[in-house]
Amino acid sequence: MNYKLLKILPSTDHQYWVVDEEHFYVNDRATKILSVYDLQTLELKSQMDFKFCNSLKKVGTRLMTHKRVNGTPYTHFVDWQTKTFEPCLYNGLPIGFSNPFLENTSQVGYMQGEEYYSGVFDWGSQEILWIKSGFGPMTLFTSLYVLNTSSIGGVINGYLTCYARMSGEEVWSLDMSKLGKEGDVSQIVTLLGVFEDLVVIGVETPSPAVIALDVHTGETRWRVGRTSFTNREGFSYPSILYNMDTNENQTRLYGFRNSYFLELDIQTGQVIQFEDLASENSPYLKYGKKDIWAHTMRYHEGSLVFTSRLSMNNNMIGNFDIRQRGINWLYDLKFKGTYWNAGSFPVFTGNRMFISTFQTICIFEKE
Repeated sequence: MNYKLLKILPSTDHQYWVVDEEHFYVNDRATKILSVYDLQTLELKSQMDFKFCNSLKKVGTRLMTHKRVNGTPYTHFVDWQTKTFEPCLYNGLPIGFSNPFLENTSQVGYMQGEEYYSGVFDWGSQEILWIKSGFGPMTLFTSLYVLNTSSIGGVINGYLTCYARMSGEEVWSLDMSKLGKEGDVSQIVTLLGVFEDLVVIGVETPSPAVIALDVHTGETRWRVGRTSFTNREGFSYPSILYNMDTNENQTRLYGFRNSYFLELDIQTGQVIQFEDLASENSPYLKYGKKDIWAHTMRYHEGSLVFTSRLSMNNNMIGNFDIRQRGINWLYDLKFKGTYWNAGSFPVFTGNRMFISTFQTICIFEKE
């Protein structure tokens, strides 16, 4: 399935944007303006002053930003129709919210003195269901649990803890040194997702691996380490952990980084495929290595949509067909006056695809 370039919006290095079912919101920090576009027509609907606002996100139905007040950033709700801000407060304390948004709940956090607290907020009752100190930066929500990498003083301390989502009761806590070799702590670098009864994580030094844990008990179900792959020039195993996604049935986990393609069976951990798509011996090589040097990637309708950049004059967005193991199409942006600078992860909504670059936001449409 091909995409055509529909529109390019100029942007800046520090660009924030959000897409929902009806609108496309752009916070351009250079002009200090929030612009709201109709998602279908891409016509500009509204603009508002966005001075001192250095972020943009949507949690549930609420649009939010971090707005500086007397030099300190606080989370504010944004109403672009009335062009007003509303501070996010709970019992007089400034609070902030984070995705994911699941069954009318999301993560909430606030500072009290020097201590950071985080927990779960119920948007229906407008109440914090539970709150704890020591939450780390990575969180996964499921219908039953909240999984978090705990921290002390803002530093991840090597524990993954599972809490009951509605009560906050600790279900299990895993010392990551038990997953390392000879007691070494395996640093969690990414929480790849929860798939049925498995939570899949990526860990880095000293023993890089993809590990699946029983989400109810924390016990290891399978582990795929570096030795499962052939050490090849140009392949960085930990880096691929930041560039992984799953299919709509959540049966496979795909990684695509540089020119390396990885496919794992989620339930068993079996390596289905590991291939350098640009090697001379690869049966899938249709383009030069420079054209499939993937920086960012997302799964979409049986394919991996990726951005690629090797130089200022080589900027691609491509589509890799998983079943056929080949490149379906490439779109070259080198004459569009832009470059990826690694690029954002593609965002899909309806028949549109959005990707931001260093100096533009590119909007594509299915042909």
